Amino acid sequence: MIAANLPSGARLEASFPMSKAVLDVILTAILTPLTAGLVLFIFPYYFQRDILDHSFILDADGKRIGSLDCKLTFPQMLKHAFPWMILSLLTFGIAFLFFQVRATIYVYNHTEVNLYDETPAAEVKTPSLRLDPTVS
Repeated sequence: MIAANLPSGARLEASFPMSKAVLDVILTAILTPLTAGLVLFIFPYYFQRDILDHSFILDADGKRIGSLDCKLTFPQMLKHAFPWMILSLLTFGIAFLFFQVRATIYVYNHTEVNLYDETPAAEVKTPSLRLDPTVS
């Protein structure tokens, strides 16, 4: 079980930039009329996948010990969203409310926890080499 590998006090931290969120919303707003609203059934998957892909596991001291990696692909999104599109049309949008919850669960079920072996490369500090001119 994965929980056995996590230290006590481990927590998640998302470092999803606001600029990326705004860009996603603007792109969706542009694509919504062009696709007659069908992009709204794909947006929840991409948005949540982006947030999870920018999330890290921290130990009790706040040091990054792992990351989350969502493996969900576009064909998988379409396969999951298509029945919800039909149900939403048949129920005049009521099923869309339930779709939001099911899409979240589907994205989380396709997410892996990757624990680092040691300190991630971004946090490794390399010692600086200084040449001493007095030593030959």
